[in-house]
Amino acid sequence: MVTLGVFILRFGVFNFQESPKFLVYRGHDDKAIAVLQHIAKVNKRACGVSKADFEALTTEEHSLTSASELLGAGKAQTQASVREKISIEFARYGLLFKGWQMTRLTILIWLTYICDFWGFTLAGG
Repeated sequence: MVTLGVFILRFGVFNFQESPKFLVYRGHDDKAIAVLQHIAKVNKRACGVSKADFEALTTEEHSLTSASELLGAGKAQTQASVREKISIEFARYGLLFKGWQMTRLTILIWLTYICDFWGFTLAGG
């Protein structure tokens, strides 16, 4: 009964959306801006982000000063071939194992989720 209630709340009350970062990585800049505007509206703030801001970030000048790695973001993702998209995805997974600390953290998080799943499976049985 509780599960049914949570299910109804999830789809009936709460309006979850993809993160803007995920949408930009997938080349859906317009959807990312819509999500940012929705977040600003919920927080009663003005959203100053526009598509021109996203397009400005793809220039060489801005990409050199970025602190994070954007792999195939924006138009580069939508214009890439299937082989390039697969290569970009593997490069993203490679970031999870970049350096000793990141590798350790990735493995610990995966183990936490695995053990959590096993715990609920055993408790349900």
